[in-house]
Amino acid sequence: MLGLILGVAGNHGRDKITIVTSPGIRSLGAWIEQLLAESTGKAGKGLVPIVDEELGVPGVYRPDRLFCYIRQKDAPDLGQDARMDVIEGAGHPVVRIDFCDKYDLGQEFFRWEFATATAGSLLGINPFDQPDVEASKAATRQLVAEYESKGALPEETPLAEGTDLKLFADRHNTSQLTRLTYGQKSISALLIAHLERLQFGDYFALLAFVDMNPEHVALLENHSS
Repeated sequence: MLGLILGVAGNHGRDKITIVTSPGIRSLGAWIEQLLAESTGKAGKGLVPIVDEELGVPGVYRPDRLFCYIRQKDAPDLGQDARMDVIEGAGHPVVRIDFCDKYDLGQEFFRWEFATATAGSLLGINPFDQPDVEASKAATRQLVAEYESKGALPEETPLAEGTDLKLFADRHNTSQLTRLTYGQKSISALLIAHLERLQFGDYFALLAFVDMNPEHVALLENHSS
């Protein structure tokens, strides 16, 4: 049933899956995120999982969201319950899963693995194929071989460069952004042009390759910084 909901919702535009977990099982959300993203993100399709998100008011969410609330029955967060009720009451679809105790963990692993396979079938993709993983491995082997033979990694030329920031892009995006900025090479102009390409249903992600510790998490989640 969960797989049917994920797949049908994805095919109708609700392909952003917000996973909400009780505080005591918070790390389960990260496992589900990796499973959904890696298994369904291919061939221009997929489900975009969002975890550890501070829940907002219903109005901040567009009609491309599906919420999955895994609630620990023996240690619920009542504030979380209230926010989920408000979101559901506003018309956003919410899947509710009861997590009775720690012995349910294996059950959740199985549920989400089976659901991901079912959703992939409905989306028209093979959830067991890993084209990007294999491509990444091949590219890594090539880089390692080059480093071993030359003693250095190949240099890349940034699209633009500031005091503390460099922008890199592949050939296709470099061409598009150069056209959109009429040849301007300022970081601000290129970033604005890039973000203005976003259309309804798209998403923009920032990937922080830093240690996952409380200090970094607090900085990344501080919207005013």
